[in-house]
Amino acid sequence: MQYERTCYSPSSGNTPIRTRVSCNPQGDFIFQTVHNDIQKTGGSSFLTEFEFDPTSDSGAQQNYFVMNKCDQYFQSWTVWGASFIDSSGNILYNILSQFNRPYAYAIAGTPHLMFYDRNHTRCFTLKYIIDLTINCPSQIYLPEIIYPRPNGYNITLTCGLESSVNLDDSNLIDIYTTNLTPNGYMRIVNIRPC
Repeated sequence: MQYERTCYSPSSGNTPIRTRVSCNPQGDFIFQTVHNDIQKTGGSSFLTEFEFDPTSDSGAQQNYFVMNKCDQYFQSWTVWGASFIDSSGNILYNILSQFNRPYAYAIAGTPHLMFYDRNHTRCFTLKYIIDLTINCPSQIYLPEIIYPRPNGYNITLTCGLESSVNLDDSNLIDIYTTNLTPNGYMRIVNIRPC
């Protein structure tokens, strides 16, 4: 299911006006509705448009809200209307930072929680139920701008998990099970910057 998250306000004409005002209550409803539909029908969903004006404080706050909801609902997303590079070819880090965040790239089990505390600790947490029939590691994407290399982060894993930097992509952390990992149990990955 492909969908968009856009806020509209009534207008005096036939066409509603797209607004940049807070639409968090409507956003909660949209994410929950899509989640419920997918639970009923199966399949997956993809948020294809949502970005608010990343140059304004209110737009940035709306973008953070949507990104947090995407984490909460394990929602795939893309941004295609915002530019992360100015006319001179310089990266606009203030805009890029609204979207560049850690996330679970692959989960070897059933996901239960993905959370990134952007405002305070910059800590990333993933909780999932282990499925030992999956023969690939879980993978976490860590943006280097938030977690500098080589020693810019600490990883804490619950019993029965090990981690290593992915050999093909140093922005990915592979999380492996061990002989001590029981099947069907909740495991937690915490990553925080140093």
